[in-house]
This record gives sequence, C-alpha cells and structure tokens, in this order.
Amino acid sequence: MPDTLEMDHLKLYSLIDGPSLGVEGNAMKQLTMLVLFCLTGFALLGNVSGQQREPSDGTLEFIGPGDNELRDAADACGMAFGFSYVISQTEGLRKGNVDDISANQVKVTTFKGAADGTIGKGARQVFHREIARSTERCSLKFKAESEPEPYKAGKIMNWWDEPNFSPTDVLRDTYKFRYRFSLATNYPADAVIANFDRIADKGCQNSTYSRGTGGVGFDYRNDVGDPVYCIHVGGNVQPVQLGCVPYRNGSKCTAFAVLQSTRDRDTVFALEGAKLLRERIDAIAND
Repeated sequence: MPDTLEMDHLKLYSLIDGPSLGVEGNAMKQLTMLVLFCLTGFALLGNVSGQQREPSDGTLEFIGPGDNELRDAADACGMAFGFSYVISQTEGLRKGNVDDISANQVKVTTFKGAADGTIGKGARQVFHREIARSTERCSLKFKAESEPEPYKAGKIMNWWDEPNFSPTDVLRDTYKFRYRFSLATNYPADAVIANFDRIADKGCQNSTYSRGTGGVGFDYRNDVGDPVYCIHVGGNVQPVQLGCVPYRNGSKCTAFAVLQSTRDRDTVFALEGAKLLRERIDAIAND
C-alpha cells in the first residue's frame, strides 16, 4: 500500500533536537530519541519501508510519471524538497534548503538555531543531479559530490548544537512528488464539478487529513483558486485541486496533487500513485 506523503514526520526532528539541556537533559533527550525511533521503526523519517538505507553507490533516485505537466527543467520531474519549522522562540528553527547551482548541481543546506535564522549551525553539501525523461516516467537522481561542510551563522553566543539531520536526509526524507495532469470528458464542466461535489469531500471538511500546506503542496483552507477535494486513492485520503473548463463537446479538467509513493531502499516510486489517482479522478468525472 503506498504511503501518503506528509511533512508531519519533520516534527520528530523538531521535538527531540532542541538546544543543549545539560547532562541530565541530554540523557533524557537521547532516551526519548531511542524510544521514538524504536516505536516508529524510522517510519516517520520519510516513507521508509524498513530496508537497508544506503545503496551501494549512495545514489538517491525518485521516479515519477512521464505525463506530469510539471516535468520541465525548472521543476525537475515535478519534485520539491526542503522544510522549515519553528518549534518556539526558545527551541528555535530547523530548516533544510535545496538550491540550484547549475542544471546538473544542487546545494543542500541544513540549519538549527534561533527562530529568526540569524544564529545557529548547520552543514552544506553539493550533489550532482541527473534528470531522465520519457513518456512513461521521469527519473531524478542525486549523488553527493562533496562531503558535508559545517558552518556557523552569527558570531555571538552560538550555543546551538549541530543539526541531527544531514543534507542527505533533506533530500531523502522531505520530497514531494507534485503532479499535474489533464483529462477530457464528454460531460459539461458544471456537471463534472457537480459529480465531485456529490462524491468527494469538498474542502476536505470531513476527512482526517492534516490541514495546511505541509505535504499537500497548497493551502486548501482558503477559497482561492480551483476547489480542493479529498478523495480516497489506494486506501488513503488524497487532497486534489481540480478545475474544469468547456472543451469541444464536453469539458477538460486539470488536477493537481502531491502523489502517494513507495520506497525500495533509496529509490522512491510514485508511478503507481499517479496511476491510481488518474483512475479515481476519471471515475468520478465520468460517473
């Protein structure tokens, strides 16, 4: 069963990776980390299926659908990475950024420190990026070109610990498969939207899904732009943004979602998630 991608697992980093607490506090923090990791089986660290984490050559690969309308060079197969989470003014900020250096290189930066980002510590690392596209799939690969380089932000009272997550973790555990596709129907646009209003959960009002942008990719709490529906895909709740317009003798609908995915070691697949989503959207549109 594909796992629904959410960013809530990053709260685990935030809750257990605070400022230095002294000998007793550090011991308690270490115990808390051990208990949490044992209970979750590392599942909270990003769709991990329990296999050995490191492949033989250290390459991370993400495989998504080839028909993604967000698969041009700027969007790199529709993928997005990174996170930013403020625990509190005292506990501070945790952040992971992925920035383009060139068409084939990215720089990944981690940070743990003050809530305003002015004082703290982290690491930077450069990765080679390779993109391969076909009509069936879009593959995105990362491989480290350098070792993580520690850095400090601010010069006064920098008492923050180093982050307990690495640049590799940012790529491996904060990915989003953003997916946009279109389909044509033989029914008028208002009839198709009426089907979704009737069958799906408009605005995700009655669905047990964490609200906000998080792993969704958009904020569906505000009535801005196309409506958002929660539908059941592969046994999981899937938020989808949907818009329909008149097209020839029927209508054309465009859907946007963050796909469910599965992992085999350090290769992540969203092909099945895309297939299931398309089938469900088509079924509702033509009901």
